[in-house]
Amino acid sequence: REACGIRFDAMETKESLVHKQDPGDNAMYAFTVEGVRVGHMGDVGNPLSGEQLAFLRGVDVLLALTGGPVTIELDDLDTVLRSVQPKVVIPMHYKIPNLKLNILGLEAFTSRHPKESVEVCSRSEIELTPRSLPDRMRIIALQPAANQG
Repeated sequence: REACGIRFDAMETKESLVHKQDPGDNAMYAFTVEGVRVGHMGDVGNPLSGEQLAFLRGVDVLLALTGGPVTIELDDLDTVLRSVQPKVVIPMHYKIPNLKLNILGLEAFTSRHPKESVEVCSRSEIELTPRSLPDRMRIIALQPAANQG
């Protein structure tokens, strides 16, 4: 699909690990804005197939599910990160205050990576350009908009 001059590519996935017998249909997305390729993992709840990993390869920025089950498990996410090698990982779908879901907090994910590669921001947005992308993978945790007053 295309919207506002941006082409959005989609790859079929399945939802929750909890419902392995009958997981819901879902999708991952990839798009390019001003030379930066972005991948969004959707709500995938299972290890990624080779075809799904290939779909995400080449993304500069990966919006990654980091709360564990009911979405992808962190060990399987580590496999994704090794295969895809995004320059920036933006964690999403993790426990924040007042959230009723029983999922992992941000630290469960960030503690798996060297401290020097993790930046926890006090803002809910960043600007990235092809020139500002890091040479090595960086995790940039944005402040959830729901937490801002």
